[in-house]
Amino acid sequence: MIRYFFVFERWPWVQTVLLVAATIYLLYLAWNLARSGSFHTGSTARPLSFFQSVAIQWLNPKAWLVIKSGNWPIDCRRQ
Repeated sequence: MIRYFFVFERWPWVQTVLLVAATIYLLYLAWNLARSGSFHTGSTARPLSFFQSVAIQWLNPKAWLVIKSGNWPIDCRRQ
């Protein structure tokens, strides 16, 4: 497992910058979703299969922002 905590120990401001960037990005996504209009486009799309859904999680930007910012639900630095 790659540990990013040494970066945050050496430069604590990096974590704050990443958290602010993640917040701005999530607000940007929410704003675009709110302004997108109707969700019905007239076409019928097939839902993803289970394995496709699992595979697409690697593309989830919110998860990568949490990982990169070090904002874990449990404080892993205290071991």
